[in-house]
Amino acid sequence: MASVSMDAVGRILEPLRHTDDEDWRLLVTLASRAGERAASWQPREDRYKAGREADRDFVKAGLPGMLAATSKLERLAGEHARGFDAVVWRAVKKAGLSPDALRAAGYEAGSGGQGGAFVRALLAAMRAEFEAEAEPKTRRAVKAQGVGGAHRRVHGALKYPNTIDDRTQLPDARVLGLKFELYFLVRRYSAGRKTREIQFDDGQPTIGEPHHRLVADIVRSALGLRHDDDAGAAFTKATRGLDLRWWGWGGPETGHGDEVIAYWPTDPND
Repeated sequence: MASVSMDAVGRILEPLRHTDDEDWRLLVTLASRAGERAASWQPREDRYKAGREADRDFVKAGLPGMLAATSKLERLAGEHARGFDAVVWRAVKKAGLSPDALRAAGYEAGSGGQGGAFVRALLAAMRAEFEAEAEPKTRRAVKAQGVGGAHRRVHGALKYPNTIDDRTQLPDARVLGLKFELYFLVRRYSAGRKTREIQFDDGQPTIGEPHHRLVADIVRSALGLRHDDDAGAAFTKATRGLDLRWWGWGGPETGHGDEVIAYWPTDPND
């Protein structure tokens, strides 16, 4: 893992220096810390990517087999109703569902048929849900429109405005996240704004100058890259038309894990 010292970051950013106070020292500190955090992030431990891969695996490999198995069991339950009811009743009792609980749920049949009726209804409902999940237009649970956790929109330290689980290629998360944070700091400082740490849900400032070469120098030093985007073209291409927001390395930096309870929106230009 590469690293970059505060002294090295200070030398890289020296051309921007227009103050000799706490604001300048904070800029160097935060830029150095940004490099350290990006360098220490491990892609193989990215739980958001793992979540997207699990969703894809479920839809492609798990779902077809589950639908086929449920349909087959539903059919066999109808063909061998008496034996099915006898066996299922014992299974239902072992699972803790009493006759009273089944009766309260609307299953009024005798002792054996009561459990069988419940499981048949469950199998029919499962088959219907699996069939719906098999079609993108009717999908309701996994990879459905408007459904899903943060893993469907988070790549590295950034949250995308739309789902990314069907994108086959994404930019290098460490490079993109580090540049996003450095541009945030450099743009604000060059515009004369008070230096502050990037916060959850911050977007990119539109003020100040990006100073692509200086940012690229820090990225090279922090991540151990031989070449990078001195003109900012790669970053511009990767972010064009996207309202990317800061999420934080490994989770939203709000103190609540993935569950964001509440936060004060901030203006990256303020």
